[in-house]
Amino acid sequence: MFASELQQDLRKLYHLNYGIPYEEINSDITLLSSDSIIRRQVPDHDVLCAGFPCQPFSISGKQKGFADTRGTMFFEICRIIKEKNPIFITI
Repeated sequence: MFASELQQDLRKLYHLNYGIPYEEINSDITLLSSDSIIRRQVPDHDVLCAGFPCQPFSISGKQKGFADTRGTMFFEICRIIKEKNPIFITI
């Protein structure tokens, strides 16, 4: 299993809910800065469940879309999909 969460408190919650050792939870997905790093650090998998902040796209946010760095998390997920080619994807 691979998990990535920027906020420390939420990484603790991942640990409590899913038993993932805290130190193994990736803190910043953008640090997977190359395809070769993704191939090494993200395990092969059949199912990818991912999400990214909705505020850049939502009417309740500033609607800056991809101009908001939170909106670019979509592309980080795409990089992992490209390298790992899971059978099932839910975003």
